[in-house]
Amino acid sequence: MTKFFKSIALLYSTKQLQGTTLPLQAVWFTLSFGSYGLSTWINTLFAEVHLQNIYLNALIFASSSFPGNVLSIFLLDTCGRSTVLTGSLLSAAMSLVAFAYIAYVDAKDDDDYNKDANNNNKGGSSLPKSLIVLSACAFQCCAVIAWNTLAVLTPELYPTSVRNSGMALCGASGRVGAMVAQIFIAFTVHKPSRMLSIAAATVLFGALSPFCFLPPDKTRQTVDDDRIACHRPMPTNNNVNESLSLYKDNDGGGEDENTSAGCSVPSLIEQNNHTNQRGYQDHQII
Repeated sequence: MTKFFKSIALLYSTKQLQGTTLPLQAVWFTLSFGSYGLSTWINTLFAEVHLQNIYLNALIFASSSFPGNVLSIFLLDTCGRSTVLTGSLLSAAMSLVAFAYIAYVDAKDDDDYNKDANNNNKGGSSLPKSLIVLSACAFQCCAVIAWNTLAVLTPELYPTSVRNSGMALCGASGRVGAMVAQIFIAFTVHKPSRMLSIAAATVLFGALSPFCFLPPDKTRQTVDDDRIACHRPMPTNNNVNESLSLYKDNDGGGEDENTSAGCSVPSLIEQNNHTNQRGYQDHQII
């Protein structure tokens, strides 16, 4: 148990690691709140907005995960992890806003119909029901892209010594978000527009975290522990000696770059003194 708390404490031991851990926790929490909350209650939500074939629409909703997975393959290495994550979360939030608006119009039309005692029409929403399914599917597709991006981005931003602890803590934050969502939605599912609006605001907050607070991602770069710890850019060529020289002392016995940059995480070169003993010492991917 002591080792567990020490591992977690390491994630907040430096400003660099704090700047990685806290925004990632926010994204995991908010994305779990929105995606697990909606997917768990989707049948009840569809019933509240008066869809006819609930189970068929739920099947269509679940099937929208497939295009999200396909798009992730092409976007992750093309547009960059942080860009894709922010864009997918923003799109997911906008999809929930559209869903909330349609649910609001549907409820308003039903109230107007019920108040009119002399109405001889069948009533119903002035907007087509297909828009509800379309907005829900758009959210699910964008949420899947965000999950895939987050699964790649999170371990890349942590050095090897705390990578497992970082993934575990972020995953736990997501589980907390999913549990909070179940309690929240249980009290608000009968007011779909309000519930969806709050979920959209939560996901929108998560979208701002990678854009404003996370360090640069490692798109088309190799994972290098020392650079992850100190948030340094990758070298411009594939020369391993150049990579090693960044962490060795100057010829005149000057200060190590890790120390001069204010990074308190010790260099793996100092720990192991050999390239082959490093946790991650790959060539830069072309």
